[in-house]
Amino acid sequence: VMGKERAGVMRVGEAVVDPVAPEPPKERKEEVAPRSAAPAAASKPAAVENMKAVYVAACERHGVSTNSLLEQMFAEADASSLRELDLSKNYVGNRGVLAVLEICKLLPNLQSLNLHDNGLRNDAALAIAQSLVDHPMLTSIDV
Repeated sequence: VMGKERAGVMRVGEAVVDPVAPEPPKERKEEVAPRSAAPAAASKPAAVENMKAVYVAACERHGVSTNSLLEQMFAEADASSLRELDLSKNYVGNRGVLAVLEICKLLPNLQSLNLHDNGLRNDAALAIAQSLVDHPMLTSIDV
Protein backbone atom coordinates (compact mmCIF):
# COMPACT_ATOMS: atom_id res chain seq x y z
CA VAL A 1 0.00 0.00 0.00
CA MET A 2 1.43 3.33 -0.97
CA GLY A 3 1.27 6.47 1.07
CA LYS A 4 3.33 9.36 2.27
CA GLU A 5 4.64 9.11 5.78
CA ARG A 6 6.17 12.58 5.89
CA ALA A 7 6.85 15.23 3.32
CA GLY A 8 9.46 14.10 0.80
CA VAL A 9 9.43 10.40 1.71
CA MET A 10 7.71 7.72 -0.33
CA ARG A 11 7.14 4.31 1.26
CA VAL A 12 6.23 1.27 -0.80
CA GLY A 13 5.98 -1.90 1.25
CA GLU A 14 9.29 -1.97 3.07
CA ALA A 15 11.04 0.19 0.45
CA VAL A 16 11.63 3.85 1.28
CA VAL A 17 12.60 6.59 -1.11
CA ASP A 18 13.72 9.87 0.45
CA PRO A 19 14.06 12.61 -2.17
CA VAL A 20 15.72 15.99 -1.74
CA ALA A 21 13.08 18.64 -1.15
CA PRO A 22 11.49 19.29 -4.54
CA GLU A 23 11.63 22.70 -6.12
CA PRO A 24 8.33 24.56 -6.37
CA PRO A 25 6.71 24.23 -9.79
CA LYS A 26 7.71 26.91 -12.24
CA GLU A 27 5.13 28.76 -14.24
CA ARG A 28 5.01 27.63 -17.84
CA LYS A 29 3.37 29.30 -20.76
CA GLU A 30 1.83 26.98 -23.30
CA GLU A 31 3.62 27.36 -26.59
CA VAL A 32 2.47 25.86 -29.82
CA ALA A 33 5.35 24.85 -32.05
CA PRO A 34 4.91 24.63 -35.78
CA ARG A 35 4.59 21.06 -37.07
CA SER A 36 7.93 21.32 -38.81
CA ALA A 37 9.79 22.27 -35.63
CA ALA A 38 11.97 19.64 -34.01
CA PRO A 39 10.82 18.50 -30.55
CA ALA A 40 12.47 20.24 -27.63
CA ALA A 41 15.32 18.34 -25.99
CA ALA A 42 14.39 16.57 -22.79
CA SER A 43 15.81 18.02 -19.61
CA LYS A 44 16.85 14.55 -18.38
CA PRO A 45 18.22 11.53 -20.23
CA ALA A 46 15.49 9.05 -21.17
CA ALA A 47 17.01 6.42 -18.87
CA VAL A 48 16.65 8.74 -15.89
CA GLU A 49 13.13 9.75 -16.93
CA ASN A 50 11.89 6.19 -16.66
CA MET A 51 13.73 4.27 -13.97
CA LYS A 52 11.09 1.55 -14.12
CA ALA A 53 12.00 0.77 -17.73
CA VAL A 54 15.70 0.70 -16.81
CA TYR A 55 14.96 -1.64 -13.89
CA VAL A 56 12.83 -3.99 -15.99
CA ALA A 57 15.45 -4.14 -18.77
CA ALA A 58 18.23 -4.74 -16.23
CA CYS A 59 16.26 -7.60 -14.66
CA GLU A 60 15.84 -9.16 -18.10
CA ARG A 61 19.58 -8.85 -18.81
CA HIS A 62 20.44 -10.51 -15.50
CA GLY A 63 17.79 -13.22 -15.86
CA VAL A 64 15.75 -12.35 -12.78
CA SER A 65 12.09 -11.58 -12.20
CA THR A 66 11.20 -8.01 -11.35
CA ASN A 67 10.08 -7.13 -7.84
CA SER A 68 6.65 -5.50 -8.24
CA LEU A 69 7.17 -3.19 -5.26
CA LEU A 70 10.46 -1.95 -6.69
CA GLU A 71 8.89 -1.57 -10.14
CA GLN A 72 6.16 0.64 -8.69
CA MET A 73 8.60 2.66 -6.63
CA PHE A 74 10.97 3.25 -9.57
CA ALA A 75 8.01 4.28 -11.76
CA GLU A 76 7.13 7.06 -9.31
CA ALA A 77 10.56 8.18 -8.11
CA ASP A 78 12.50 11.18 -9.38
CA ALA A 79 16.07 10.07 -10.10
CA SER A 80 17.57 13.53 -9.77
CA SER A 81 16.32 14.08 -6.23
CA LEU A 82 16.76 10.70 -4.50
CA ARG A 83 19.14 10.84 -1.55
CA GLU A 84 18.24 7.67 0.32
CA LEU A 85 17.15 4.31 -1.07
CA ASP A 86 16.03 1.81 1.55
CA LEU A 87 15.31 -1.56 -0.03
CA SER A 88 15.73 -3.57 3.16
CA LYS A 89 13.56 -6.68 3.61
CA ASN A 90 12.48 -6.83 -0.04
CA TYR A 91 14.36 -10.02 -0.96
CA VAL A 92 16.20 -8.47 -3.83
CA GLY A 93 18.57 -11.47 -4.04
CA ASN A 94 22.09 -11.89 -5.40
CA ARG A 95 21.24 -11.44 -9.08
CA GLY A 96 18.43 -8.95 -8.47
CA VAL A 97 20.86 -6.60 -6.76
CA LEU A 98 22.69 -6.28 -10.09
CA ALA A 99 19.59 -4.62 -11.58
CA VAL A 100 19.28 -2.32 -8.56
CA LEU A 101 22.93 -1.31 -8.99
CA GLU A 102 22.21 -0.16 -12.53
CA ILE A 103 19.53 2.14 -11.10
CA CYS A 104 21.88 3.43 -8.39
CA LYS A 105 24.35 4.57 -11.04
CA LEU A 106 21.59 6.83 -12.42
CA LEU A 107 20.95 8.51 -9.06
CA PRO A 108 23.44 11.39 -8.89
CA ASN A 109 22.43 12.52 -5.38
CA LEU A 110 22.19 9.08 -3.76
CA GLN A 111 23.90 9.23 -0.37
CA SER A 112 22.60 6.12 1.37
CA LEU A 113 21.70 2.64 0.08
CA ASN A 114 20.14 0.10 2.45
CA LEU A 115 20.03 -3.48 1.17
CA HIS A 116 19.90 -5.10 4.61
CA ASP A 117 18.08 -8.42 4.97
CA ASN A 118 17.80 -9.23 1.27
CA GLY A 119 19.45 -12.64 1.20
CA LEU A 120 22.68 -11.24 -0.25
CA ARG A 121 25.88 -13.29 -0.14
CA ASN A 122 29.54 -12.38 -0.50
CA ASP A 123 29.46 -12.26 -4.32
CA ALA A 124 26.64 -9.69 -4.17
CA ALA A 125 28.57 -7.59 -1.64
CA LEU A 126 31.58 -7.64 -3.96
CA ALA A 127 29.41 -6.57 -6.93
CA ILE A 128 27.97 -3.71 -4.84
CA ALA A 129 31.43 -2.48 -3.84
CA GLN A 130 32.81 -2.71 -7.39
CA SER A 131 29.79 -1.07 -8.97
CA LEU A 132 29.42 1.88 -6.61
CA VAL A 133 33.02 2.62 -5.58
CA ASP A 134 33.11 5.71 -7.82
CA HIS A 135 29.61 7.02 -7.06
CA PRO A 136 30.00 10.78 -6.49
CA MET A 137 27.70 11.17 -3.45
CA LEU A 138 27.24 7.71 -1.90
CA THR A 139 28.58 7.60 1.65
CA SER A 140 26.60 4.75 3.26
CA ILE A 141 25.79 1.20 2.12
CA ASP A 142 24.08 -1.25 4.50
CA VAL A 143 24.28 -4.85 3.34
